Amino acid sequence: MPANAVVSQIATPGYYALFMNANLNPILKETGLRTALNAVVDKRKIIEEIFQNQAEAVTGPLGRWGDEQETPTEPSLEEAKKTIANLKTKLKQEKIELTIALPKIDFLEKAVKIIEENWLALGVETNIISLSSSELLNNVVKTNNYEILLFGNILQDPLDLFPFWHSSERFYPGLNLALYKNTKVDNLIEKVRQTEDKYERASLAKEAENIIIKEKPAIFLFTVPYTSCLIYRMGKTNFFALL
Repeated sequence: MPANAVVSQIATPGYYALFMNANLNPILKETGLRTALNAVVDKRKIIEEIFQNQAEAVTGPLGRWGDEQETPTEPSLEEAKKTIANLKTKLKQEKIELTIALPKIDFLEKAVKIIEENWLALGVETNIISLSSSELLNNVVKTNNYEILLFGNILQDPLDLFPFWHSSERFYPGLNLALYKNTKVDNLIEKVRQTEDKYERASLAKEAENIIIKEKPAIFLFTVPYTSCLIYRMGKTNFFALL
């Protein structure tokens, strides 16, 4: 076990997601690609088959605290297939191939297999790199050496998106795993930290979340409310990798 990790039983205001690093693979800058990839991920199948319905789907970075919003309208499989076909033509590529890195954890490996099937039906091939948690942390997460990272975030304050989505946290030891940068979002999540009124904080956080959902720097998957997890300490922030 890594020296900077502890095992703890907690209630997790957090989520698992696929974080996309367009710096490593520029094709991930294509909004149409990210939208299509997101649209076809079968969260219901993941939750039913892997968790026996003991998990919840999430649609944004507030996790289960943000799901009172209307579910965004996503393209159908056929529409998503057309987007991918058009993108291949635009880029003059016969195929689109992406790589997902993740911890060598049974339920995540099962989840990524479902995602791989979903994306193959779309016309996107997937390579999967499954590593020990310590190897993933030290050789992949810390160096941003991934195209797509399947990982989990814990929100110590359910409304505080700063550690994971503020642009100042894009590089080690920050935890902005999507390397996301948006000035308006930065301003909103800074105001969440500066505001004491709980209703105003919730409104500001929701506004920031809506922008992030629209831009799709990550594909938000699921949350497991009660979990025994391996928590990594990076600076003053926690994030988790295991159940």
